[in-house]
Amino acid sequence: MKKIYTFLFILSIISLNVTSQYYYIPSINPGNPGGLNTLDEYPLGSGLSSTWTSILGPNNASPTWSSVETIPFNFNFNGSAVTQYKVSSSGVLTFSTSATTAPSYVNSALPDASIPDNSIVIWGLEGSGSNDNIVTQTFGTAGSQQHWIFFASYTAGGSWSYWSIVLEEGTDNIYIVDQRHGGSPAVTAGIQINSSTAISVAGSPALGKLAGTNASDADNYYYEFIYGTQANYDVAGVSMTTFPYLVLGNAPFDITGEVTNYGTTTITTMDINYSINGGATVTQSVSGLNIATFDNYSFTHGTGWTPTTIGTYQIDIWASNINGNTDMNTSNDVASGSVDVFNSSSQRTPLFETFTSSTCGPCVAGNAQLDVIFSANPNKFTSIKYQMDWPGAGDPYYTDEGGDRKSFYGVSSVPRLEIDGGWDSNPSDLTQQDFDDYYIIPAFTDLAATYSVGGQAVQVDVTIDPLENIPSNNLVVHIAVFEYLTYNNVGSNGEIEFHHVMKKMLPNASGTSIASLQSSVQQTVSKSYNFNGSYVLPANAQTPINHSTEHSVEEFTDLGVAVWIQDEVTKEIFQSTTGSLVAGINNQNEQLLSAKVYPNPVADNATLAFYLKESGDVTIKIHNSLGEEVIESYLNNQSFGRSTTQLNTSELPTGLYTITLITNNERIVKKMQVLK
Repeated sequence: MKKIYTFLFILSIISLNVTSQYYYIPSINPGNPGGLNTLDEYPLGSGLSSTWTSILGPNNASPTWSSVETIPFNFNFNGSAVTQYKVSSSGVLTFSTSATTAPSYVNSALPDASIPDNSIVIWGLEGSGSNDNIVTQTFGTAGSQQHWIFFASYTAGGSWSYWSIVLEEGTDNIYIVDQRHGGSPAVTAGIQINSSTAISVAGSPALGKLAGTNASDADNYYYEFIYGTQANYDVAGVSMTTFPYLVLGNAPFDITGEVTNYGTTTITTMDINYSINGGATVTQSVSGLNIATFDNYSFTHGTGWTPTTIGTYQIDIWASNINGNTDMNTSNDVASGSVDVFNSSSQRTPLFETFTSSTCGPCVAGNAQLDVIFSANPNKFTSIKYQMDWPGAGDPYYTDEGGDRKSFYGVSSVPRLEIDGGWDSNPSDLTQQDFDDYYIIPAFTDLAATYSVGGQAVQVDVTIDPLENIPSNNLVVHIAVFEYLTYNNVGSNGEIEFHHVMKKMLPNASGTSIASLQSSVQQTVSKSYNFNGSYVLPANAQTPINHSTEHSVEEFTDLGVAVWIQDEVTKEIFQSTTGSLVAGINNQNEQLLSAKVYPNPVADNATLAFYLKESGDVTIKIHNSLGEEVIESYLNNQSFGRSTTQLNTSELPTGLYTITLITNNERIVKKMQVLK
């Protein structure tokens, strides 16, 4: 793909007027330029940070200009100083602020006579909708700031589309950032100097998307426009990719990184370098390379690193001696990153928080994809689902506490998945690689939880055993009681079963504050809750359950508990766990702790779920109303925890049946009604 970008880029250069003074770098690397802007991408007033300033509001049926804005630092365009700009609702920023007619919502190739001189364009955007705003914000410190002009929730290609134009202090670089899309945009991206001179991103005027639906900058891409002549020898540092969490006893560590050839000459030899905390340079010469213009090169340095003690270290990586020549642009050489070195670590259990609803059509695919990933990774995750109050009237099992978590993350669409407070996207996009990326991050605290259920009362006991110091003063333990499976909240999307549905947070969505974690200093949290009143199925989310007088638990023997430790400011989750059930008043057994059959009544196939304290064999016997045994089956060596098995009831006549589960001389009896 990189070679295709290179080829298209060369074609676009050939097609330009020779007087053009800009060249551009294709969108090689994900993220935002310089990583300065890490704010989420939402409509203004629906989750977008209040730090943005609107310069053009929504509902522009015809193209219109914004107010004239002042650039907050010194900036040069095409070699000349500019101080002000204005932006059109059709995606055109111009420094020619005296221009009168805003370009059409219908875009074409550059150069075009309708575009004012001295303009930057994402032409083809349309700000006619009720959520469409152009907003601005400046990031960074004086001398190296970025001024962002953000088209929030604009339309392109018939669906919502998020883009930004970025002006950079010091370098005078211009970036066009591809951020988030609901469909397939077709825009013209580039710079127009005048009616005969322009440079366009390859693919314009039908430039499509690279970013997906993720509201964070994780899937963003950007095009970089640079004034001047492209250097022959220019290698830019892209990223320091050494794993950020290391255990001292595993040293020496590989130092890895990625660089890009921004020069016009193919690289065959170069030196790769690293330094730790600004110390001595460690150099390795590499040869036999074939790195074309705009191709990336990933490396593992030949000399490993052995730190002397635990702590946080900065690692700088860069390339030099390019084909025996000096790098002609040293401003982009170094990529830096930090790593934390610890004495010990624990296996992480990532937390998956899903925002979904029985009235949400796309939620079906999202939940199905979650099931695929969860089935492939048993006992390696914690899952909790918050049923939401939209679309439409929303899910009847919506709770105010679920709404609090929605606000905490700024969730504005369903389905939505948060992994460990960081990964924010549609669960339909979840892959095994995404799961692995979080599972392999070490944790630095052990976390255990047990719970018991007696009648409608739940008791939860949590133990935290830190392995390392975590100095945050914003730590909270969250406890969420959930029902493994519900089926009364069937709505309009076709789903008939809903898993891990949150019923109550203890004591509430604010959780329980704890002290900063100190190595080997154990902390405990205990919470109890009694579900009040009788079961109620609300009509919809507009009249949510009132916990003071009623509850929405379908079956108390099917409850589970999710527990996690979270920094309430950074949203980082340090560890999670699914609680282990201990015998309560509902069940005096030591080994076979709970069982549930669903759907009930059933026609042809039912699911039997049960919870074992330890692995073992299980016998299932089904008797009819006359006491006659009609089905007997054996499940050998069932794992501890929650398991399910299918019951074929297709040959059973209508009637009431008794299901008996037996293990280690313990038994649970459940009733099942068959209706044909």
